Amino acid sequence: MNQSAQHSDIEERFLQPPNWRWHMIKRDGYTMRAGCVMPKGRGAADAIIVILPGLNEFAEKYFELSQDFLAQNYGVWVIDWRGQGLSGRYLPNPLKRHSEGFNHDISDFHHLIMGYVKLSGGGQEEEGGKRREMEKEGRAAPPLIMLGHSMGGNIGLRYLAQHPDIFKAAGFSAPMVGIQAVQSWPESLARALSAALNLCIGTLFTSFHGHKTTRQNKIFNGNPLSSDPKRFALTSSWMAFNKDLRIGDVTFGWVYHALRSCLALQDPKTLNTIHTHCLIATAEHETIVSNHATQNTVSLLLSAELIEIQGAQHEILMESDTIRDRFLSQFFTFIDKNIT
Repeated sequence: MNQSAQHSDIEERFLQPPNWRWHMIKRDGYTMRAGCVMPKGRGAADAIIVILPGLNEFAEKYFELSQDFLAQNYGVWVIDWRGQGLSGRYLPNPLKRHSEGFNHDISDFHHLIMGYVKLSGGGQEEEGGKRREMEKEGRAAPPLIMLGHSMGGNIGLRYLAQHPDIFKAAGFSAPMVGIQAVQSWPESLARALSAALNLCIGTLFTSFHGHKTTRQNKIFNGNPLSSDPKRFALTSSWMAFNKDLRIGDVTFGWVYHALRSCLALQDPKTLNTIHTHCLIATAEHETIVSNHATQNTVSLLLSAELIEIQGAQHEILMESDTIRDRFLSQFFTFIDKNIT
């Protein structure tokens, strides 16, 4: 598809990079979409960065970031989680962002890593052929670097606890370790109330206007996500371009499983199993996830660096150039330290 010709209202920097490849992966009765691109004409990538998007996001939002990574000779993979993007949806109403447990996401991600990402290494050859070529020449596969945003950060951290030897290092942008709306609630109340709502009305929207929330993506003034109008507009622009990307509000079932996953990341037993080097960024003007919970989590990790991105709102990677570059500069330095 020639997106430049068909989507002329979006700047070139936000469009699909050349040589981008899509994968539609059948698993457990669902279709999982993932995309990838490797540096062209430089041999193997210095590293492969695997992007774990946040709630209701999709791979198209990360085309610009992928271009940034290609310029550094890094390959890129990005996943669409079940329930969003062009991956399969849980419920007949595709606008309902539901969940049947974040363990499914962790399992899907591991399937992608072991069956696809680890077989890619650079250039544009088929993955299997490239892997055999590298093994024949005695070259090691490029190291894997994780980059998770918000909900993707939650899933990524839990993945590191279960699979500690896959990623060389991991970066996180505003990870969803806690949800700000319920951070002041007693844990027992949050558990009990979310469990009861999940049991009784788990597949319903958490708001009466859940099916209309796609329209709210167009309201820039006062939004909690980004101070950059062009990057903020990407979500609604891509949804207008491809209506299958549209998503509404979350269900009570999603909230239940999200809270359970956050509580798992606040458990020292879980955190003590993560020994991967981590760079974790919080946004100064955060209103969605709990920076306090993130700070507590970092204090319990064996090897983690916490940075606050001044001036940033929740979507640090979709912020203005000045703010976004504050994170990327430190992220690139972090990668160099961990792959050399």
